[in-house]
Amino acid sequence: MQTTTDHLFQSESSLTNELLGSVMPGWETVRIVSASPQGDLYLIRNIRKNTPSESLLQFARVTMRELSDRFEGAFPDPVGLTDLFKDAPNLVPLQDCHIIRNREECLCFLQMKNMPALQSILPACEAGTVPESEVFKAALDICRALIFCHDAGVIHMGISPASIFIDPSGNYRLGYFDLLGKTLVSGSSIPKRGSISYVAPEQFSGRDCSSAVDVYSLGLVLYQI
Repeated sequence: MQTTTDHLFQSESSLTNELLGSVMPGWETVRIVSASPQGDLYLIRNIRKNTPSESLLQFARVTMRELSDRFEGAFPDPVGLTDLFKDAPNLVPLQDCHIIRNREECLCFLQMKNMPALQSILPACEAGTVPESEVFKAALDICRALIFCHDAGVIHMGISPASIFIDPSGNYRLGYFDLLGKTLVSGSSIPKRGSISYVAPEQFSGRDCSSAVDVYSLGLVLYQI
């Protein structure tokens, strides 16, 4: 969905219920789950249904210049991720996607299925109560997701415990993509974005990056758990 509603850009950079309701009627914010350069992640609730349902919403406010650099000047279907997430292995299901633009800025809304993030079990990991077999399962599941993404020409650019989720069946899923992470274009420069504690050295140096930055970040996450 792409619309132009300039009055929405008069709000602050954070997501308010007024802004959310204007774009997604019937939804309200419950709390912020995680803050990151790739966009803040919120828990949101549908208050129009008899039984309120909850989802995760990634919200980012970026300049049109940043977005143009992100997509090499070609603006795709909202964020270019809608089709990628359909029936993709070990990716968090994308429920809806909204893009609102004016001449200078862009508001991005990615609605995802609600599930807990890996960061919620980090205390258990640090206490050594998570079985080694579970760590291997997490590694295999996220590697499957990365293979799919990299084959599709997409670098996640923000892998951390906040971007890995656990579904009701105990499978690990990748989500919370950096909306400004570049596609895999030969010779392209990647912005210095991502969860700072998990970014690869080349992201800090400003050198050209490849899908290896995701592998580096995943390695740090697995080492931590």
